[in-house]
Amino acid sequence: MYHRAGNWCVFGYVFSLFPTMPRHNLVKAAPMVQEMCKKHGLDYQSKPLLTAFADIVRFVTASSL
Repeated sequence: MYHRAGNWCVFGYVFSLFPTMPRHNLVKAAPMVQEMCKKHGLDYQSKPLLTAFADIVRFVTASSL
């Protein structure tokens, strides 16, 4: 279930909420965060690392035009 690069976005969200949580526990907290997002109608995205970087580059490029 845990893939260092594959769950980067998941860990980005979870780490933002729990910055002092040990890294090996972030994967355990992710399902709880997903459920809370679902409960409150918030968009929760999980992407592979390279896809997330590509999205960021596209957003920054579009914003700078």
